[in-house]
Amino acid sequence: CSILYHFKTNEVRFKKGIGGLNINYLKLVNLLIENKIWAGDQKNQLLRYHKYGQKNLKNFYLIYLTIDGNTPSNFTTGGVLDDSQYLCLSYKSDIILWLETCLKEEKINEIVRNNNQS
Repeated sequence: CSILYHFKTNEVRFKKGIGGLNINYLKLVNLLIENKIWAGDQKNQLLRYHKYGQKNLKNFYLIYLTIDGNTPSNFTTGGVLDDSQYLCLSYKSDIILWLETCLKEEKINEIVRNNNQS
């Protein structure tokens, strides 16, 4: 079951379909995320997500998220998808960097808020 998250309304819905994670941002773009932590690839899994995106979504990015940023196997891409059709991200570098950036921005925002309240 996939999770559909609407940032604008903070609505989270579980939706039967592709599996993985489908994040819809302001109805402008969808992120289809295959989160691979300690799990092997499934046959044609990424290919199914891609077909789902083409059929059901206007704008989407297909993301293959692993601990180390590994690339998906032909087993999961069906040997059909090339690396221009998905983005490989890693928890080790990409997600950690993003979280660190968010923390820094939040600290700056907190300082600005505190100064504005004085």
